Amino acid sequence: MSAQRSQVIKLETALRSSERWKSIQRASILPLLLCTVWIFYFRIASESGIMTFFLILTVGVLIPEVKGDLTETHIILREELAEQRKELREILRGELGHFLKDPAVRGLLNENLVSPEEQTRS
Repeated sequence: MSAQRSQVIKLETALRSSERWKSIQRASILPLLLCTVWIFYFRIASESGIMTFFLILTVGVLIPEVKGDLTETHIILREELAEQRKELREILRGELGHFLKDPAVRGLLNENLVSPEEQTRS
């Protein structure tokens, strides 16, 4: 039960991280627009204005976009892995049940029901 709880906590943490990166991205839009307006208002694209624009673009938009995508990919992969484990468990239970219904296998199981102590003596 604790492993399942751990998975839920990891998923919630990843979702919070994704929301944090999205909010950083949204908050960086205003400074980016102000920098653009400032560059066009003065009609001079100075080096500092261009550097500021690309710095805000990189730190405020691109990095959060990449981090958010990585977080969402992580969440999707965890969910798919959990689903595949569940499907595999169901398939294995079905095949094992089918295998144990075979009379030949039941006969072998009955013959090999010897305790480990008796096996070591012989």
